[in-house]
Amino acid sequence: MKILNLVLYSDNDEIYVQMYQALSGYYKGFSDVSTYFYKYNENISGNIEITGDIINIKGRESYTPGILNKTIDVLQLFKNNGEYEKYDYIIRSNISSIVNFSLLSEQLELNPVEYYGSTNIGNIEIDNTNIPFASGTNIIMSKKGYITLVNNINLLDKSLIDDISIAVFFHKLNIKITKAGKAGENGFVFVPMINNNLEYEKLVSHNYLVYRNRSDNDRHRDVINMKNIIKYLISHL
Repeated sequence: MKILNLVLYSDNDEIYVQMYQALSGYYKGFSDVSTYFYKYNENISGNIEITGDIINIKGRESYTPGILNKTIDVLQLFKNNGEYEKYDYIIRSNISSIVNFSLLSEQLELNPVEYYGSTNIGNIEIDNTNIPFASGTNIIMSKKGYITLVNNINLLDKSLIDDISIAVFFHKLNIKITKAGKAGENGFVFVPMINNNLEYEKLVSHNYLVYRNRSDNDRHRDVINMKNIIKYLISHL
């Protein structure tokens, strides 16, 4: 199974840069996963420039419509250059989430996502309609789901953040969302406060598919958690 992992990124905060440094090395350990970190860069000469595993898109960072717009740009890039053909799944993850691709690939083999899914599914009400959405921590699209989206990219609602806009898109096409990964709670975890190495070992021993690092008050702690979780995950690769 081949996976294209597109990581939502911005380098306008040193915390995010440290997260990138931690994740970049970790994801290189998966031979069947191609990872790119995509961000805006006002200083490039062209519209898109790729340096190593970073995709620079001409523009300025913003929450809306910036995140959706740069996600659209990066999705279209792989359609236009034909590279998407090599992959079974295209995933949009984010800079503070760690995806254990060893386990996720196994789960996708056992329980394929037909079009669109996630290990972390939320719900939002729009126009009195409850819409389940794939959290931006991991938006998983099969090749069929990806090409359906990029061929109709003009239908995305640009007033919404990208994970919600994509959910509304598939909902309007009556395409059901798929819970990817293990049954129960092992597909996804918000990383709790951790105080010692034993607690890191215990957390990783649960074999979560995705570890989300987003504390309210201490992003430096998130970086420490990410580095330690990655250390333990690599020891089990």
